[in-house]
Amino acid sequence: MRSSQKIFSKLNLSKSNKVPFKTKFVYFEDKELESRVNERSKLPPGSKLKGSAIIQEKESTTLVGPSWLFRVDEIGNLHLLNN
Repeated sequence: MRSSQKIFSKLNLSKSNKVPFKTKFVYFEDKELESRVNERSKLPPGSKLKGSAIIQEKESTTLVGPSWLFRVDEIGNLHLLNN
């Protein structure tokens, strides 16, 4: 098992994750999906979410596809894994 798979194997993707977000419609492979829009600065360490999602910040935007997972580590880095 790769280290990234170990990181994500313990994800709790329940709806109890209390990260504030809004939604926008985004096209993925010719399908329009409602996607979470999160401000990166409001994603606390330990946040774990499933795509589709948009993570925006002043300097960049990260697009997380519908088959991807992401988490924020203890120092604020984003880790993504294609599920």
